[in-house]
Amino acid sequence: MHLRVKKLLEKIRREAPGNVFTGAGVVVYESLDNLPLFLMGEDSVVNDNIDLFTTVLESSLATNPNHDGFCMVSKDFKLTHKNIYFAPPIDQSVSFDNSQGYGTRYVAALMGSKV
Repeated sequence: MHLRVKKLLEKIRREAPGNVFTGAGVVVYESLDNLPLFLMGEDSVVNDNIDLFTTVLESSLATNPNHDGFCMVSKDFKLTHKNIYFAPPIDQSVSFDNSQGYGTRYVAALMGSKV
């Protein structure tokens, strides 16, 4: 699974237009039961088998009104939600070099890795 996610993100990095790319937020999950999620739009739930790469890329562009959201990917590597607000609880044991200018989505991903 890690290799598939890495390849997806590397492809997005190569093909995203640099002037509007805001970063990609992808959460791979086994179950949504205990994840703190909030739908950011009526089309957040994905009912169709849509292209994961295209959706993550489009969700990562400043031209998308929900560009700060996360894309939720099932353990089967299927996109199930897009443009999701993901707000994991703060874990004080998480540390990183905050002088590097990381954004909220990066910190949410770090905290989310502890859920």
